[in-house]
Amino acid sequence: MKGCNLSNIAPKAQQFAAGRPCPAICGPLLRRAALADSVRGMSQTVFTIEHTDGAARAGVLRTAHGAIPTPIFMPVGTVGSVKALAPDDLAAIGAPIILGNTYHLYLRPGDELVHRRGGLHKFASWPGSILTDSGGFQVFSLSSLRKIREEGVEFRSHLDGSKHLFTPEKVLEIQRNLDSDIMMVLDECVPFGADYDYTEKSLALTTRWARRAIEAYPPGSAHNLLFGITQGGFYKDLRERSVSELCGMDFDGFAIGGLSVGEPKDKMYDLLYHTAPLLPGAKPRYLMGVGTPLDIVTGIHAGVDMFDCVLPTRNARNGTLYTSLGKINIKRREFAEDDGPLDPNCRLLRLPQLFAGLSAASVRQPGAAVVPAQLAAQPDLLSRSGAQRPSGHCGRPFYGFSGKNYGPVSGRSRTRGCWRITAADFDLKRGGDMVSPPAFLLGWAIRPWQCS
Repeated sequence: MKGCNLSNIAPKAQQFAAGRPCPAICGPLLRRAALADSVRGMSQTVFTIEHTDGAARAGVLRTAHGAIPTPIFMPVGTVGSVKALAPDDLAAIGAPIILGNTYHLYLRPGDELVHRRGGLHKFASWPGSILTDSGGFQVFSLSSLRKIREEGVEFRSHLDGSKHLFTPEKVLEIQRNLDSDIMMVLDECVPFGADYDYTEKSLALTTRWARRAIEAYPPGSAHNLLFGITQGGFYKDLRERSVSELCGMDFDGFAIGGLSVGEPKDKMYDLLYHTAPLLPGAKPRYLMGVGTPLDIVTGIHAGVDMFDCVLPTRNARNGTLYTSLGKINIKRREFAEDDGPLDPNCRLLRLPQLFAGLSAASVRQPGAAVVPAQLAAQPDLLSRSGAQRPSGHCGRPFYGFSGKNYGPVSGRSRTRGCWRITAADFDLKRGGDMVSPPAFLLGWAIRPWQCS
């Protein structure tokens, strides 16, 4: 987008959220997406699009462990478990998929040990789907401990300094041992500020690694899906080249990598809007490592289907709470003897003894640490509280945001028998007639709203 910056992207995302698609964005993006689709002619066996609104899509991604409605936010369980939440907590809030980290699981407890115990699903007692990344981003973050060459990435463990080598084939072998539903190829994530020559060479290497990966694991080899990762740094022509090269390979889905690595928001959004519509429209699109509220809404607006981020549980464990009065850190001294409720405007819950009755002072106590971490990490507890659902919503679940300046979905509009993404589905305004989940719970985790 010409002249793209944060101040003009946010209003456009809000226009979309208010049910007013921005012609300046949607028109060109849809034309480019249609062109990309006409060239590639992708299959829809893994992914089905049920409805579109501008560039945004509502669909279903099918894995060996069930169907996943999209757009979807994937909670991050680095070593197979989402911190502060048990598997039944995740199941209770309707999370159909979590993310595991290949690098960490490989080092500890070890992918072969997990394999001997029936794979990561049994090891973690998780019945839903699992996506595992390739470990490339973790190796990227260990810049002082790794060396990149044609064969792969040589690195030293952050645990004991032992030397290891990740190759495109090796990371797939690890992920096959973990038996994840969606596997990611090895790529190089270049840092923000890398010059053009380095980024171009890195892109060429990522493409060669992707080709080796798909040769080692041809389509249909087993039930594990394989996603490619587009790169190209912060150069639009290299982003286009990466999409063109990777989309010539028959991956089950495609990810946008190398964003949210320290760049300004306007730069990230500019490249997001440029890259997302170039990806095959008939296959799932995954924006890696992005998960703030505005980032997710903007990504959906640009046509992205999948997101992940450690932010929800990390912020919760560190005492960050999102309330109707704003964001607070419960560890601050001012709350040490505050007997007031965490959010005086919380009007949803019917469990005052657990939620509305929790004072700031009680949440700060060491003995109560587990409960607030669980509460803050969970998007809501509707299934347990018996709370009111948004009126008029039945049919397939939609996903919404709660917390400061974010309202949940209502699903009031129908179009040709499909639930349509409307103003209420991605509302950026607080209040109105929508029911708000507990405001002190994490504000941007996403969950399905079930019918009564």
